[in-house]
Amino acid sequence: EWEPLKCLMPSMLDVVKQFERSEDELRECLEAFVQVVDISPSAFQQHLDKIVPMMLTISLARAHLADGVRQMAFEFLTALCEKKAKLCGKYPDFIREMVSLCMEFMLELEDDDNWADGDASDSWTVDVSNYDVGEENIDRFAQALGAEVVLSHVFTNVRHYVNQPGWKHKYVAIMTLSQCAETVQEETHVDEIIQLLISLLSDEHPRVRFAALHAIGQTSTDHSPYLQETHSDIVLPALMRLMDDPVVRVASHGCAAFVNFAEDLENELLLPRVPALMTKLCRKMVSPVRIAREQAITAVAVIAGVIETNFVPYYQQVVPVLKQIVLSATRKEERALRGKAFECMSLLGLAVGRDVFKPDAQEAMQVMMETARKGLEADDPQKSYIHEAAQRICRALHEDFLPYLVYLLPGIYKTLQLQPSQVVDPDAEDEEEDMTIDFLEDGTAVGLKTIQIEDFRSALQLLACFLEVLGGYYFDHVRETAHHMLPALHFRFSEDVKREAILAWQELINAAKSGQKQRSLPDDGLVADLLRVYLQRTLETMRVEEDLETLQCQTVGTAACLKAAGPNTMTPNEVQHLCIELRRLIEESTQRQWRATQGGGLDEDELAEAEEHRDADQLLRVKYAELVGTIMELYKGHFLSVGLEQFIPVIQECLKSTDSSSDHCMAFYLADDMIDKLGADSVPVWPVFMQQILHSIRHRDAWVRQAAIYGVLHAAPLGDFAQFADGAAKLLSQVISQPETRREGSREALEAATAALGRLCKWQASSIAGVNDHLVLFLDNLPLEEDLDQAGPTHELLMQFVQEGHALLQEQLGKVLRVFLEVYNRETSSEALNFFIRRLFVQAGGEQLKEMQPPFSQKHRKRIEKI
Repeated sequence: EWEPLKCLMPSMLDVVKQFERSEDELRECLEAFVQVVDISPSAFQQHLDKIVPMMLTISLARAHLADGVRQMAFEFLTALCEKKAKLCGKYPDFIREMVSLCMEFMLELEDDDNWADGDASDSWTVDVSNYDVGEENIDRFAQALGAEVVLSHVFTNVRHYVNQPGWKHKYVAIMTLSQCAETVQEETHVDEIIQLLISLLSDEHPRVRFAALHAIGQTSTDHSPYLQETHSDIVLPALMRLMDDPVVRVASHGCAAFVNFAEDLENELLLPRVPALMTKLCRKMVSPVRIAREQAITAVAVIAGVIETNFVPYYQQVVPVLKQIVLSATRKEERALRGKAFECMSLLGLAVGRDVFKPDAQEAMQVMMETARKGLEADDPQKSYIHEAAQRICRALHEDFLPYLVYLLPGIYKTLQLQPSQVVDPDAEDEEEDMTIDFLEDGTAVGLKTIQIEDFRSALQLLACFLEVLGGYYFDHVRETAHHMLPALHFRFSEDVKREAILAWQELINAAKSGQKQRSLPDDGLVADLLRVYLQRTLETMRVEEDLETLQCQTVGTAACLKAAGPNTMTPNEVQHLCIELRRLIEESTQRQWRATQGGGLDEDELAEAEEHRDADQLLRVKYAELVGTIMELYKGHFLSVGLEQFIPVIQECLKSTDSSSDHCMAFYLADDMIDKLGADSVPVWPVFMQQILHSIRHRDAWVRQAAIYGVLHAAPLGDFAQFADGAAKLLSQVISQPETRREGSREALEAATAALGRLCKWQASSIAGVNDHLVLFLDNLPLEEDLDQAGPTHELLMQFVQEGHALLQEQLGKVLRVFLEVYNRETSSEALNFFIRRLFVQAGGEQLKEMQPPFSQKHRKRIEKI
C-alpha cells in the first residue's frame, strides 16, 4: 500500500526543504515522516542518500531551529535505525555520525546554580530536553545496531571528550559510557572503564564526580558479579571517600553508587568495611538534608541484606532512627523518605531474622496499614514502598504474619474487583487520561488508567507473596482468594497482569494442598477444582491469544499448576482434553512457522525480523513440548491410554520435513520426553524416531544435535538401548572430538554429548567396545558450565564413578580433583556433591595434594584452602 509513496519521495523531500523557514509546518511534516517510519520504513529505503543528510542537518541546526523540530528530525533517524538497522549500518559513516549527534545533543547541558543543593528539586536529573534525547538515543542506537559496531565509536569519542577543558565534555563522556555499559561484552573494556571512572572521581568539578559515581553504579549493575569480584579493592574505598564529598549531592550519590555495587557483593568482602561504613551512614541518617538521609537509609538496608545476621549488633542503633523518620516525615516532599524508611525496616527484618524483628514488625505494619487506610494519592511513592515492605515483612515473619491478613485482604480484593470504564472517544481519553483501551465485540471501547493497572498488578504480587510464604497457613482464605483472582487470568488490559495471576494461581494450589496436609483433612476436591477452573479459563484465553510471550507464560504456568496439584488430580477425560488442546496449539505454531518461511522479496531487516518471530514461535513450541512432558510424568497411565496417540502423528509430521531444523527439534523434544518420562513403556514407539535420533547426533545444526543427543542421554539407563549403545558412544565421541563443536553456539550441544557419553559408560559399559577410551574423553570435557540442566547430574555421575572405586578414575585422580575444585559450591554442584568433595580432599591429605602432578594452580590452591 506504500508503493505509490516511494516514487513520490523525492517530491516530498523537496517540500520539506521549502518549510525551512516555517517551523510549525516543518515539525508537522517531520512528525508525519516519523509515523511513516513506524508503519512502513521501506518507503525510505531507496532515498537514504538524500534523507539522512537532510535530517542530520536539521538535527544540528542549533542556531536556526527550535529544539522541538531538531528533536523530531533526530527521532526520525533513531526510529529508522531501529526499524532498518542492517540498512542503516551499511550507510557510509552512519554509525559514527549518530554517536557524534547523540553526544552533541548531550553537550547542550546548561549550568544550574541550584544543582549542588540536594533538596532543591525532587528530580535528580538535569531538566535539559536535548540532553535527555541524546542520552536516550545513544542507548537506542547501541541496542539496534549492536554493541560491537557502536562501542568502537563511543570509545573514540569518549577518549576525545575526557581530554577537553571544562566539565561538560567529561560529563557527557561519562554518561555516554553509563548508557552503554549494558552492551559492553569484553571484560578488558569493563576494566578500562572502571579505571577511568575511578580517576574521574577526583575531578575538581562536582558534576563530573557525580557522573562518575552514576556510571560506577550502572556498571556495577550491568556487570555483576564480575565487577564486585575483580575491583572491590579499589571501588569500595573510592565510594566510601566520596560519601564525605563536600558537595551534598555528590556525597549522597556516593551512597547511591555504593547501593548498586554492594547489592551483589560477597559477605566476606564487605564485612571488614562495615564498622567504618555504619559510622558514616548513621551520621547521614540524621542529616538535615533529605536526599542524604534517603540514600543513607537505602545503603544501610543493602549492608544488612549482604551481611545478614552479622547486622544484629547495629540493629538497635538504626531502628529508632527509622521509627523517628516514619513519625516525623509527614510533608509531601518527604513521602519518598518515609517510604525508604519502611523499605529499610523490612530489609533489616529479613537480615536479622524473625526473633529479633518481630516486636518492631508489628509497629511497622500498624503504621503502614494506617497510612494505606487513610488513602494515598495516585503518584504517592509510599504506595509501592508499603506494598514491597509488606511482602518482605511477610517473608521475615512467616506464619506470624497471619494476623495481618484480615486487615490486608479486603483492600486487595477491592482492587481486584476494579471494572473498566466506558470510553466515548478513545483517542482523546487515551491522551488525556493515560488509559489502556480495549475494544469489545460490539465495537464499544473500555479502558483502565495506567495507575489502576499498576495497582491491580501490585495486588496480585502481594497475594502471590502471601501464598508462597504462608503456604498451608493461608488455607482458610484459599476459596475466597480464588473467587477474586479468577478474572485476572484473562485480564484484557495487561499481559503482565495475566502473568502475575498465573504465578499467583500455582501458589494458590500449593497453599490448598499444603493446608489439607497440615490439617490432615480428607480430599474434598478443592485442589482438583482449582486446577480445573484454571485450565478452563487459561485454555479458553490461549485459543484466541496472539502474543507469543503470553502464550509461553500461560504454557509454563499450566505446567507449574499441574506439578503443584500433583498426580491423581485429573481424570482420563481431562487429560485427553488437555492433550487435544496442546496438539492443536502445537500445530498452530507449526503452521505459523511454515507460513513465515514462505515470504519472498524481503530485505535484510525484514528477514531478521521474521527470524526473530520464528525463534519466538520455536521457543513456544519447546514450552508446549515441556508441558506434554509434565503430563507424561504426572499422568503416565492416562497418557499412555489417551494422550500418546495425539503426539505420535506430530512427531511423524515434523520428521517428514527435510529441511526444517526447528521441526526436527520439535520431534526430538517430544521423543526425548517420551523416553525420559515413560521409560520402558516408550520402547514400543521407538521405531517412530530412534533411528532419526541416532542419525542426527552429528547434525550440522547445534540445536538439532543437542535434541537428538538428549534422546540418547535419557535412553542410556534402559536395557533395550543396549543394541544401540556402541554405535551411539562412537558418534558422541566423534562429536566431542570435533573442533567445530567448541565454537560459540555449539557449547550446549557439546556438553549434552559429554553428559550422554558419561551415562552410556555408566549404564551400558558391557555393550560398548573400548569403554575406557570413552570414559577418559568424558572426564577430559568436564566440568560442564553451559548446559545447566545436565551439569549437576553429570558432576554427581562422576562422584558415583569415584565412590564405586572405578580403576581408571583412580589413575586419573588429578583430573578428577581439578573438576571437583571447579564445581565446588557452584550452581553446577549440589549439597551432596559439596559434602563428598570436602570429604575427598580431607581424605587425600595435604601432602598428597602437594605432590600431585601437574601441580595445582594458585586459583585451585585457594579453593583447596576454602574446602
